[in-house]
Amino acid sequence: MDDIIYSDLKQQVFSKKQHIFEETFLLSDSIRKMDWKITNDTREIAGFTCRKAVGKILDSVYVIAFYTDQIEVSGGPLSFCNLPGMILGIAIPRCNMTLFATKLELTDPKPEKLTAPTGKMKKTDYKSLQLVLQKAISDWGSYGKKYIINSLL
Repeated sequence: MDDIIYSDLKQQVFSKKQHIFEETFLLSDSIRKMDWKITNDTREIAGFTCRKAVGKILDSVYVIAFYTDQIEVSGGPLSFCNLPGMILGIAIPRCNMTLFATKLELTDPKPEKLTAPTGKMKKTDYKSLQLVLQKAISDWGSYGKKYIINSLL
């Protein structure tokens, strides 16, 4: 099953349906505050000129984002947002992760697609989920730390 992320940019909160191990969680929390440093570097992604920004999460994990101001919504993948346009590319080197749009279709969304995930799930927030994960994988060593970071993206 796919994870589902719903971001409310006006309220600065998000909800994420996330499968971890054999359990489904509903992670609800405030959208992470990122101190983005916008650079002059650009690249084209899915036909849009995107500008590079660099931020940090979890105290030491660098995130590189490419956003376009040609789409005014300040959203993006994995609940990353708060840049002056839509994020079309994310790279997190420490996690060996890159997500880049390959195609973008601008359509009017169906109202039923604009709702937070609901259903029978274990409700949690970032801090509580991190504690659950740390306890569950305490004997995994350095791989465990990487798993926790990936689960909290």
